[in-house]
Amino acid sequence: METNRASYADRSRMRFYIAKFNKPENMQKTLHEGPWFVIGSFLSVRRWEPNFVPNETMEYHTAIWMRLPQLPTKFYDTDILEKIGNRLGGLLKIDSCTSATLRGRYARICIQVPIGKPLQGDVQIRNHTQKVVYEGEGILCTSCGEIWHI
Repeated sequence: METNRASYADRSRMRFYIAKFNKPENMQKTLHEGPWFVIGSFLSVRRWEPNFVPNETMEYHTAIWMRLPQLPTKFYDTDILEKIGNRLGGLLKIDSCTSATLRGRYARICIQVPIGKPLQGDVQIRNHTQKVVYEGEGILCTSCGEIWHI
């Protein structure tokens, strides 16, 4: 019987940890279901990158779900949603109900955004200006991108 375990390598002097998952779905859950907090402190989670040098990394990121309310149905297209996600940060995931166009009130995507940079309140899609609503309101300041100071 396989368990839902992960192994960790402590890089605490540099404030980084490496987590190795025995199931891909556990890694996906960790990457996509943030933002994460441990005993009230923010934990930035990101996929490992080749040639990563911890003491040269100054930018922290978080995953955040966003909604595109009343998105015109012609934009419920995986390629268009991917471009929107990458324009607003970095696309991590498109909600399964959105990708199947089962939900009509809004499209929902998960993006990776840098902490400390303002979040965009809208995005231009061709000649349409689309409002963006971020989930977890009150955690990430939309004006400056900082965690929980509001």
